[in-house]
Amino acid sequence: MKYISTLILLTVLILTSCKTTESDSSHSGSEVKKLDNISEKPVSQKSAEITMPLPIVIGKIEIFYYDKPEDSNLYDSLIEYLDKVAGFLQTNHGYTIRIIGHSDNSLSMEKNYEISKIRAKKVTDYLISKGISKKHILSTGRGPIQPIAKNNNEEGRRKNRRVEILVMKN
Repeated sequence: MKYISTLILLTVLILTSCKTTESDSSHSGSEVKKLDNISEKPVSQKSAEITMPLPIVIGKIEIFYYDKPEDSNLYDSLIEYLDKVAGFLQTNHGYTIRIIGHSDNSLSMEKNYEISKIRAKKVTDYLISKGISKKHILSTGRGPIQPIAKNNNEEGRRKNRRVEILVMKN
């Protein structure tokens, strides 16, 4: 049901954003308007005609991984997603974003907590720099206490070095 509502909303947004042009008067006196900016191609994620970014899924945790234990920089795909989240939150005020930083267990417990908090803070600061109010952001660092993979090899540790982003309805 949620997906049908979203599809209907998306259709309405697309149709209301289209311009009308040339009249077609071949229909027994009634005026039919042609839409000039509807493409037969699938709508891309970067479509300027849609105000709600397509990849934002309410209630779905998005995970972004870090290659190195002490890395906390915002990389391109994370920034691209955060820009979409910011655009969504700027036009949809009934939502909150939850940001949780995590780490592997390769450093000291204190350092792992610090890194996880820094990861979450950098995401938070970026969203604030895009005009999102702090009251719409919940941010925390959990350190190594919630691993999603084993820390006994590099692949597992990489999966545990992450930031999770969740958009929730208030």
